Amino acid sequence: MERFDQTRWSARDVARLLSLVESERDYYQDMMEALPVGLAVVSEDLSILAANGAFRRLAGLSPGELAETRLDTLLEIDDLPGIIGKAIGGGPPEWLAAGLPGGPRSLRLGIHGFRSWDGERRELLVAVADPGDLAQPVAVENPRLRELIEGLEPAVWEVDAATGALLYLSPRIEPLLGRPVEHWLGSVNAWAARVHLEDRHWVEACYHAASAGSRSCEYRVLAADGSPRWVRDTYRLVAADQTGPARIQGFTLEITTEKLRRQAEAQSQKADALGRLSSRVVHECNNLLMIVGGYGEELLQGLPEESPLRPDLDQILTASQRLAVLTQQLVSCSRLPAPRPQAFDLNRVVSALAEKLREVLRPQFSLVTHLDGALPPTYADPGQVAEVLTILFARALRAMPEGGTLTIETAGTEIALPTREAAAEGLASGARNLVRVHDSGAPMDTEEQRRLFEPFAHETHSEDLVDVYGLVRQNGGDVWVSSEPGQGTTFTIFLPRAEEGSAVAAAEQPEPVAPTVLIVEDEMGIRELMKKALSREGYRILEASAAEPALKVAAGHAGEIHLLLTDVDLPGMAGPELAARLGAVRPRMKVLFVSGTGDHEALRSPDLPPGTGFLQKPFTLAALLSKITALLGTLPE
Repeated sequence: MERFDQTRWSARDVARLLSLVESERDYYQDMMEALPVGLAVVSEDLSILAANGAFRRLAGLSPGELAETRLDTLLEIDDLPGIIGKAIGGGPPEWLAAGLPGGPRSLRLGIHGFRSWDGERRELLVAVADPGDLAQPVAVENPRLRELIEGLEPAVWEVDAATGALLYLSPRIEPLLGRPVEHWLGSVNAWAARVHLEDRHWVEACYHAASAGSRSCEYRVLAADGSPRWVRDTYRLVAADQTGPARIQGFTLEITTEKLRRQAEAQSQKADALGRLSSRVVHECNNLLMIVGGYGEELLQGLPEESPLRPDLDQILTASQRLAVLTQQLVSCSRLPAPRPQAFDLNRVVSALAEKLREVLRPQFSLVTHLDGALPPTYADPGQVAEVLTILFARALRAMPEGGTLTIETAGTEIALPTREAAAEGLASGARNLVRVHDSGAPMDTEEQRRLFEPFAHETHSEDLVDVYGLVRQNGGDVWVSSEPGQGTTFTIFLPRAEEGSAVAAAEQPEPVAPTVLIVEDEMGIRELMKKALSREGYRILEASAAEPALKVAAGHAGEIHLLLTDVDLPGMAGPELAARLGAVRPRMKVLFVSGTGDHEALRSPDLPPGTGFLQKPFTLAALLSKITALLGTLPE
């Protein structure tokens, strides 16, 4: 740099030049002094050469004290020598985290190397700011861009990666969580405090692992009224540069409905898998119990009253009956009677039950109903729907031992399910009717909600809730449960909506009784037991161990077959298919199904002949004869 030669200038010119330089210096000093960000010029040995007022206020030192302070004793900075070396070497400026010794405050620090005024050495320009000062709303100047961002359904945001302070937040946050943008920007902790307490560690882990690639995180947040909402954050990490510190940019989308649907589907799959396993176990157990109990009855009937063996047989039969009760509980979610769906007024069913409930409610309870007057007809079994609501009413009252409010609501809604999932779950997307039962009692914990519909999951009343799930599912509906602190518990039942013009066919009258029974049972011990009992009562018996032999037996029988007594689960062709094939050529034949499992979906086929009955294994011989009598009308002569 060429030195100033004073001999070329007059004294007046020099005075004017010095006055101009002084004015320029004062101008820039005033401007630096007014900045909210602290600025300091630091030498290579980290002595503070000059600083503005914001820097002195952050440091809490007077100008004289500041001149005697080194940067490394004033601020706590990780790897300060490396950072200084990079800045002195001409590296790009970086925003870093810094702290005050002995203080809780966390500061943002930027260091930039530059050449001194005389060009003979390198100095450092240090910028220091409080995160709260940096976390001011960022204005989107472009009107079209602002309209685009604010019109998006998700809430768009930008966060300081080090402190969590919000740098930008779109107005869509207000309809999502019930508070305006200013509420969230006003505090560094407000944004983090929105996260549900049980999910905070998970969310912190997600954001600590943020990277340049897009990531997502699902969790619960609390709205202004305290109600929980499920949201999905999609975000990415933006490295620090000249425009500011490292940031996390992303958007937040509410997924409460989607999350509840997925939870219901997972619960449904789990319950269905448990039901299938239970059915296989119970099928074998019930077959063995039929043999033990049936032959035990036969032996008991043949013994004289004074026989010493009778007490022992009584003990065997009692134990088999107790085991039968346990196996039926195990498959309780699938042993429910088949529904008889029809179009009906859901509001009428709810109103009738509510009136009965009001008659018995104690004074500390209140019942509130909100019924949709424009609700279309529902297509389900009204008796089973009433049973479901009765169970839920009883559960709600048990949840409020000191009293409270029971709210019942009906409404129409739309459910959207993916085609594959809908087919797998037996659910149809589209219009549904719902009935919601809400109590103000103590909430269920997470584990209780997870196991709510599992048999034996609770010490008491577990079979009732298992029946709720089974009854609703076999009527083509679904059950959603929500329970949160301060919010009580809500059961929402979704039911199919009746198609316009749907009608229910009238049931046919039973036909006259006849004596020929075709027994089809693959377990020889059970088949022989039923054959012996029916023969003793005067029935003519045909028998087979499977469906194909049964078809041959029926084809070779010239007379009428009045009753087909068949197991549902046969090797090869199942019992319902056998009944349909025989019913096509023998339309007057009645059918009695027996099964050791609880899955009776196949018994709803429209191809089955009229006059069909069902018995759950294990059953007594007396129950078998009673069922046959009901189907055929009278005992054969």
